[in-house]
Amino acid sequence: MNFNTKNYPVVLLSYDEPNYTQNFIKLQALYPNALHVHGIFGSDTAHKEVARLVLEEDPTATHVIIVDGDNEIRDDFINASYNFVDDVNINNNVVSFSSRNNVNGNQYGNGGIKVWPIHMLQSMRTHENSDNPNSIDFNITNYLELNRVGSDTVINDSPLQAWRSGFREGYKLTLWADYSTMNWRNYDRLWRWMHIGSDVDNGLWAIYGARMGCFLALNGYDTSKLRDNNHTTEMFNGFYDTYKDNLEAECNRIGNLIRVKTNDQRLINVLSNSESQEFRTNIKPILRSPEKFIKYKYYPPYDVVFISFNEPNAEKNYNLLKEKCPKAKRIDGVVGIHNAHIQAAKLCDTDYFWVVDADSIIMDDFIFEYDIDFYSIDTVRVWRSKNPVNGLVYGNGGVKLLPRMSTLRMLKNKPDMTTSISTHYEPIFKISNITEFNVDSFSAWRSAFRECVKLSSKIIDRQNDNETQVRLDTWCTLNEDARYGYYCYSGALAGKEYGLKNKGDIEALSKINDYVWLREQYDKFH
Repeated sequence: MNFNTKNYPVVLLSYDEPNYTQNFIKLQALYPNALHVHGIFGSDTAHKEVARLVLEEDPTATHVIIVDGDNEIRDDFINASYNFVDDVNINNNVVSFSSRNNVNGNQYGNGGIKVWPIHMLQSMRTHENSDNPNSIDFNITNYLELNRVGSDTVINDSPLQAWRSGFREGYKLTLWADYSTMNWRNYDRLWRWMHIGSDVDNGLWAIYGARMGCFLALNGYDTSKLRDNNHTTEMFNGFYDTYKDNLEAECNRIGNLIRVKTNDQRLINVLSNSESQEFRTNIKPILRSPEKFIKYKYYPPYDVVFISFNEPNAEKNYNLLKEKCPKAKRIDGVVGIHNAHIQAAKLCDTDYFWVVDADSIIMDDFIFEYDIDFYSIDTVRVWRSKNPVNGLVYGNGGVKLLPRMSTLRMLKNKPDMTTSISTHYEPIFKISNITEFNVDSFSAWRSAFRECVKLSSKIIDRQNDNETQVRLDTWCTLNEDARYGYYCYSGALAGKEYGLKNKGDIEALSKINDYVWLREQYDKFH
């Protein structure tokens, strides 16, 4: 069936948002007959008033477009049109557009425009009218969730508006799942709420609200109070004068309490003004939905990034990669392996992205295609690579498929970069490339040293000890016939010794990611 936003009446639904008047004016410019419902206490009651008003105007109406009071509708919304698959019946579903948050850049359903069947508005019992005292949201199981942004949610016209928006969403995102097992997409949204926005007016109030909401959800706050705007206003008025002059410090204090409670080291202090602006502007939000209800849906391939750092064969291998992947991107010369992968993630738009190391020669039969279920956990996937010196075939140097947002937030205090990204790891038992690290004496020595430090120190999470020992022994066996085989052997022995000597010393082991330090070690022996 065809769905078009020109076909339905439109209502602005507001309560006390400071910017609702200007948003209604903008809405009327697109929909001159738009209606307005204002100041009705209780979300369920207010939505039922929308249904009553629309039917009063047009008794034949079947659906209504509802725009929240803090939403600035986008000019192209009126032209939104979709062909839904045949088994979709919009009489039993809510068409939910995404909204872009002006403070933190989130793009998902929070605050977004929705097209409701009127009979659902009349029959539902949610929020203050629900039989469940903990009901704080609509039933989203019948939502058709669109990635398309139909509006911008402007939540920072006052400190109260910003704080309340953050508080409600921080609480809901935390409450919906155990924090430690939270869906990674919801975690990304929560992380943005709790870190991004210091550079915009009242942005810190939104961050503080999100952190307070998260903290209270973790500590048994009475859920029923969340839906009472009078209660949240009283809460805000109670601490506004106390924290208004040292708000960032208070945000960081609450953040530390959450970090202690959850042991989530990814939760850091509020980002600086410049960091916040860069993140909101340049880091594309994750997708909200696979949109399987849309006919002829196109899914773009995952981005491919080539990472290099002074490898002698980098240009040759990059050109070969471009023949297979003409749109491949490149990160070159970034100091630190973790930093290089973080910068690679910043280049990408897709939720996952491929990484190809500079010494990789991609196999002719390898294709940069892999189907990941939209709702699967944030897993690091590593293909097999063939070692040209010792013949080993395993993940060392293999092509990787990484979750973008988890890569951006990875902790940099682990020597092994791949296992720093996620606790979820999947080896893919297909050879993706030959790791041509033996192109000169230093490159051969460096690669062997780094890998054997990791193998001998057993620093890699969830490793198989017997398998690790076999690989270490193979690395430490001289292959005189291999190109730069002696330097590989020398590096392996030195790495094994260093790893055993510094086992458990994270600071010492992390030096293997410092290429300047590695060169110094090489020069000592050669």
